[in-house]
Amino acid sequence: MANTLVNFACSPGDGPVGVTVGLEVMLREGLFKDRSVGLLTNHTGLNRDLVSNVDLMLNAGYRIKALFSPWVDGYALASRLKELNLPGVLFRPVYFRPAFGKWSGEVAGGVAIHVVSAKEVRPVELGVQMLFALRDLYPEHFQFRPPSANGTYFFDLLAGGPDLRESLQNGDPPDKILGEWDGHARAFVERRRRYLIYD
Repeated sequence: MANTLVNFACSPGDGPVGVTVGLEVMLREGLFKDRSVGLLTNHTGLNRDLVSNVDLMLNAGYRIKALFSPWVDGYALASRLKELNLPGVLFRPVYFRPAFGKWSGEVAGGVAIHVVSAKEVRPVELGVQMLFALRDLYPEHFQFRPPSANGTYFFDLLAGGPDLRESLQNGDPPDKILGEWDGHARAFVERRRRYLIYD
C-alpha cells in the first residue's frame, strides 16, 4: 500500500463561495484511495465552512496514520508515546517537508501511528495521551485558539466541553481526566442496565 503525506492548509476565507478547497477536491477525486494519509497541522485546521480537516478525512472514510508539525521532534514524541505502552498501537518517528501551504519548505516532525490490534486500541485514551505528550514536550508551542466573542473555545466544541482543555492548561496528568471520564462511563453503564431488553 502506498503512503501519501499531504499538507492541508485550508482556512476560512480560502476562496469565494463556490470554490472548492484542495482537501475537498482530493477527497472527491478519490486521491487517497488505498493510501495512508499524514496530516500536517496548520494555523486553523478548518476549511471555509469551519469543518475541521480531521473531520473531513474521517467522514470520508479515511484513516489518518500520522500527525506532523514544524515544531515537533518526531523521535522525542515517538519515544514519549512508546513509554506509555498504550494497547494496540506502535509509534514511529516521521519527518515531512511540505511542498506548498503555510509550512512550505519547512521540515515537520511527527509520529506515524501503527494500529497493530484494533480490538485493543483505545482511541480516546490515545488522543488524550498524544495531546498531553505534546503539551509536556512543547509547552512554548502548545496553545489553544482564543475563545470566540461569546467566550467559547473551538477546542471545547470538539472535546465536548471545557474539561479536557482545562486539564491541559492546569498542568494535570492525563490520568486525571481519563479517570474522571472512565468513572462517568462506568456510571452510565450501570444506569442503562435497567433499560436493556436483552442481556
